[in-house]
Amino acid sequence: MITAFKVIVSGFIFNNQGQLLVIRRSLDEESFPGMLAIPGGTTEVDEQSGLQNDTVEHTLIREVKEETDIDIAITEWMESSAIVKDTAKLYLFFKGKVTGNEVPATSPETPEVFWANLDDISPDECTPSLKNFIVSHR
Repeated sequence: MITAFKVIVSGFIFNNQGQLLVIRRSLDEESFPGMLAIPGGTTEVDEQSGLQNDTVEHTLIREVKEETDIDIAITEWMESSAIVKDTAKLYLFFKGKVTGNEVPATSPETPEVFWANLDDISPDECTPSLKNFIVSHR
């Protein structure tokens, strides 16, 4: 019986020119190391601790800031999916926009951060969620 699950939140963040905020995952990442992705992170949830008084939206805002130094506002929920194996994982995807500085910075988790037009991103370099977004929006 699974008594814990992870909530993974990710954001398709756009600047005022309509470009997408893209990160390159660290080579130390467990899944999809070195691939292009969108920023996001994990909120751990279990029967004892719950969400620790944090919302998934606040988790995404915090993770984007930590990974890219960009402040955002979430504009809409897009979709969700779940995978149940050894643990249960719930993936939530949001759209967002920049609320201030548009100059991204790298972090230990994200060795590369940049704005890109969708047509300029090679789907072969992308995590599945980013690849699906690019293919469906071209």
